[in-house]
Amino acid sequence: MTEIEVKFRTDGFGNIKDKLKEAGFREEWSSPETVAFYDTPNGKWKQEGVTVRTKNIGGKTIFTVKQKIAGKFKSAIEKECAVDLPLSDFQEMLKIIGFEIALEYSKKRTHYSRGEYSVELDHIEEIGGKFIELEAPSEGDLERLIAELGLQDLEPDIRSYGEIIKEYRNK
Repeated sequence: MTEIEVKFRTDGFGNIKDKLKEAGFREEWSSPETVAFYDTPNGKWKQEGVTVRTKNIGGKTIFTVKQKIAGKFKSAIEKECAVDLPLSDFQEMLKIIGFEIALEYSKKRTHYSRGEYSVELDHIEEIGGKFIELEAPSEGDLERLIAELGLQDLEPDIRSYGEIIKEYRNK
């Protein structure tokens, strides 16, 4: 699957929740997430534009591998699967094959969907940040969704949360 997304920093979610409802989006779930990014000690995968990640959502582990591709927005080929092991056991497996945790953080995410479109409302308490993340099947679809939700006047951010958090921690 190709992932095409963009995020916007916001002060709050009140107005966007109303706009999502009006646009036919449904809230699918809301949960805290713990996210960990992995790499080799020399940063090989990051250098090659590959992201290796786990998410722990409500006690369930999701394993994801992404490879960046060129585009106007944040774009990647994304492969993801559920892991039927405790996260600590899976992390031990990754360690055995040479991966270590490069970055870890927590967020509160509320997921909305409408057909092939998804919107996440994310709160990362550590950085005091609230973000609206949009995902659509194509760049044109994403541009139309930005306009439909009235977000065109906000500053788009195509960095990953990992990049945003690293920047915050390095200040």
